[in-house]
Amino acid sequence: MSTDEEQGGLTDDVLRSTLVLRGQSRLFFNEAINEVNKIMATGNDIYPPSIFPHAGTRQPTTSLQLSSDSFGEGRLSPAEGVAVIILLGECNGLAQNWRKSEEITKKMAEIIGSSEIAWDFDLIDGMSEFGNMVGKAAGVRERLLNGLGRPEGSTTKDILLKLSYDTFATTLKEDALVIGEKTTAAISQQVEMLAKRDISNNPEGAKTDVEIKARINGRTRGAKLAREIYLEARTLASKSVSEQIFK
Repeated sequence: MSTDEEQGGLTDDVLRSTLVLRGQSRLFFNEAINEVNKIMATGNDIYPPSIFPHAGTRQPTTSLQLSSDSFGEGRLSPAEGVAVIILLGECNGLAQNWRKSEEITKKMAEIIGSSEIAWDFDLIDGMSEFGNMVGKAAGVRERLLNGLGRPEGSTTKDILLKLSYDTFATTLKEDALVIGEKTTAAISQQVEMLAKRDISNNPEGAKTDVEIKARINGRTRGAKLAREIYLEARTLASKSVSEQIFK
């Protein structure tokens, strides 16, 4: 057993699927734990970032919030907060270094599964969409915690709330009201479904079937990578902080 393991810590490369944080994940993880502990010490709730960055965003997106003005979002548990911080750090790094680092661009192409990097930004966007939907899943959990059922109404907001509820209510119950294995799988599936809809119907985007497939593939791979990072980080964090939401 290594010294790090004996001390209950992490090896430098514990998050093996990361591209930006590789080699420094232990430091970043410990900083995330400290950030969450500071929020908990003040008695404040933990909310996800207002938005995750997309490809080419040079200014990093800020971290966790103490409140949220974003429609349909909810609170995170401490362990989920740590996982979101780590995922956000990865998305920020990729977004800021997109097409600036030859090494990162090459790794992104390898993950997408093609030497064609014309649509590599979809990998980042898939990760970001996954991160944004974590907040939506948390919003559905708030309804469940408060004993509320499926939203009613016919306004645009009502329809969006219904979509989130239909997507996440069952998996959240199966996950014992944590954003875990089944709920994150539903998030990944939702990212893929939206990618197929939006990319296929965008006349200004990909033109050929090959291009459309490559873009959808990149978006889907991004969501799956984000899920892997999130789940690994949440599991590790649950050894140090609570994985349950406070009612």
